[in-house]
Amino acid sequence: MDVRRLPSPGRERPELDAAYVAARTPIERLLTDAWAEVLGVAPVGVADDFFDLGGDSLKAGQVVSRLRASVPFDVPLRLVFEEPTVARLARAILSRTAPDEPAPPTAG
Repeated sequence: MDVRRLPSPGRERPELDAAYVAARTPIERLLTDAWAEVLGVAPVGVADDFFDLGGDSLKAGQVVSRLRASVPFDVPLRLVFEEPTVARLARAILSRTAPDEPAPPTAG
């Protein structure tokens, strides 16, 4: 193998099917920052798939470890596999941590 023909390692986002969409919420920003740091890719968009960006089970563990250090709730490793985009993972995390909404008042 001729290593001179390999692309130089970089932090640029690879060409993906999903168009880049920036993080819109604090949890999405936390996730895009963690993914960019662990995967060495920037920018990371909310529609990007963790595994399409070069993620694997070890890197998923690193992301979860960083999240656990940043948020006051548990983020199971399996969520990265079940919800592999930033947007889906953010929704899954919020749905597991959001308090139940009170029932609407009844008329009467």
